[in-house]
Amino acid sequence: MKNLALLLALTLSSIAFCQTNKLEGSWSCYDKTSYVVTISFNSKTNLIDKVQSYSSYTGSSLTDDIIMQDSEALKTKSYFEKNDWRLESEFVSIDDNTMKRIISGSRTDILVYKRINK
Repeated sequence: MKNLALLLALTLSSIAFCQTNKLEGSWSCYDKTSYVVTISFNSKTNLIDKVQSYSSYTGSSLTDDIIMQDSEALKTKSYFEKNDWRLESEFVSIDDNTMKRIISGSRTDILVYKRINK
């Protein structure tokens, strides 16, 4: 029984690892924002440890607070001081090179990102 529980735990963690690992890299949504999103994955913990956005157009950057991550999605909170926006974002992998970001809060939108690099 212990072996079965251990096997189940390892299987579930590897499934979560596969989904969140797909989000790792730099992403751009050319048609709706100048910000490039970079998602960093920690292979020791099998978790995403940083979500950072940078705009070369405005020269500003922002680090999101990670509030939840599981095998299906990554959720973050962020505050854009310049616009006084408080946002919650849900990042979902569509395929290896496409990611969807669902934004709610001060602004509501759905952005589709393409991978720039991993």
